[in-house]
Amino acid sequence: YTSYANTHSALQPRAKPAILRVIEVRPSGRLILQGRCGRTTDRHMSQCAPCHMPGIDTSIDLSQADKSAETACESCNSVTSTQQNPILLCDYFDAGWHIQCLDPALAALPQGDWLCPRCVSDGITAAQLQSAIAQRNTQQAHDAAPNMFPDKAMRQRDTTASQLHGRLVKQNFVDPSTQKMRPFWGKVHYMGEQRRPHYFDVHFEDGDVYQYTMAEVKKHVQPPGAVLPAGTTLPGHTAVAGQTTSA
Repeated sequence: YTSYANTHSALQPRAKPAILRVIEVRPSGRLILQGRCGRTTDRHMSQCAPCHMPGIDTSIDLSQADKSAETACESCNSVTSTQQNPILLCDYFDAGWHIQCLDPALAALPQGDWLCPRCVSDGITAAQLQSAIAQRNTQQAHDAAPNMFPDKAMRQRDTTASQLHGRLVKQNFVDPSTQKMRPFWGKVHYMGEQRRPHYFDVHFEDGDVYQYTMAEVKKHVQPPGAVLPAGTTLPGHTAVAGQTTSA
């Protein structure tokens, strides 16, 4: 096990609090590291420090996965996901892989549940996959339960979420008419703190409405003042003299 070495300032602690398990040491000196949430990352050994803490819990707890972070491809470590080469998430512990980084590469996103090469190599079974999905759904339902006594951090998240009301988002979906991926525009509707963490309904140009968390909205939100492409219309969104206004 190892924890990240702190390389930012001599005034900070020598190591960050995250403790990660070393699952592979590569000849280049890079370490493949895994957190308790099951996600993996890689760092050079010069950026890590040995961890000598006793009694480390070695079990995997999928509910601890950080959904707010952008998922990087496990092969190339890039977070860029494009229409031609989207990042495909493993349904077991949310590791991401570009479809063109897989061996063999995929021509399109697969339908249904998908296990990444590492999970297949580790022998993850269909029963384990369904158990992980059920555990994740249970955690999401728990997170969505109303909190009658929000702390300061939660109130700040509520305020930040409310400020995203009316913003435009753009996200790639499969166009039913062509069966190909293309960007769809949508508008964010903040539904109130009682909906945390799924604060938002996002209304897309084709009439579909999805419930999004703040992390999901931030991943696709467009800069303030973004303008809809010519010919694109959204419910409650009116173009005025080359600008857009939100109802």
